[in-house]
Amino acid sequence: MVFGGFGKNIFNPALSGRAFIYDSFGVPMTSRFIEPVSGFPGAFSAWLPEIDSVTKSTPLVKLAQGESISYLKLLIGDTQGAFGETCAILIIICGIYLIIKKTASYHIILSGVTGFIIPQFIFWLLPGVSGILDPVSSILSGSFIFGIMFMATDPVTASQSTNTGRLIYGALIGILTSLIRTFSVWPEGITFAVFLGNMLAPLIDHIIKSLKKRERERLA
Repeated sequence: MVFGGFGKNIFNPALSGRAFIYDSFGVPMTSRFIEPVSGFPGAFSAWLPEIDSVTKSTPLVKLAQGESISYLKLLIGDTQGAFGETCAILIIICGIYLIIKKTASYHIILSGVTGFIIPQFIFWLLPGVSGILDPVSSILSGSFIFGIMFMATDPVTASQSTNTGRLIYGALIGILTSLIRTFSVWPEGITFAVFLGNMLAPLIDHIIKSLKKRERERLA
């Protein structure tokens, strides 16, 4: 509402809520993993203040700690993880559906994936960069696919005017995600990468429109 109501927001609303919880309650959300209640009747026997959720380390964290998880398990979601991010193949299918329905721009998705894989591959090959995952494990184990498919393509907060702007916007998010994962304390990175992309999307559109206008005036 601060920015003018529905359709006027600068930042993705879903990611804004997630980032607020993630930053405000970092320990419960990311490092205090709770084991499930055993025996009958399970969690129904526990008072709400004691245990109200079951969480485990995400594949991204486990892989960074040196554990091994097969590509197949990451692809089909046979592992722990946050809601909606574990089954990569289902996310991809749903993303293709959004592209077919023209709800999501394939320019953003393809450039985002490319922008993520290239620097990730370079960092993986460089000596002295610790904790870096190979590109395949990195792209399948975290929230990147979900974020680039469903959050980065939000038509309100993404680059909207030209396909060139969408390509730049998507590539920017992919590159920033790889940089944040590699050189910061945050294991994920896609949330803040999308935020930065949202922030720069209007500027990207403005610059491209200005360049195209100058080109038309020059040719005229």
